[in-house]
Amino acid sequence: MEFDFNELFNDSYEFVLNNSDEFFDRFIANFINSSPLVKEAFRHTDMDNQKSMLEKAITHMVIFFYNQARKPIFNRHIKSPHKHS
Repeated sequence: MEFDFNELFNDSYEFVLNNSDEFFDRFIANFINSSPLVKEAFRHTDMDNQKSMLEKAITHMVIFFYNQARKPIFNRHIKSPHKHS
């Protein structure tokens, strides 16, 4: 049986999109509770703003890697079949 990383990623990301409030709330809670140092460092932080920035950062990463994965296909299509002198 072959492992399909793309399918796993897409399924996981779809779950995140469909459960974004719960996912990001839990993500931040786990992060904050991971260490007393982390908890102290974020004690006076606007966590709603942090949550918003985290959502945007993950979205930008997904878009970036999606576009990177498509570049080889795009580059093959835009290369000229004729050599220029």
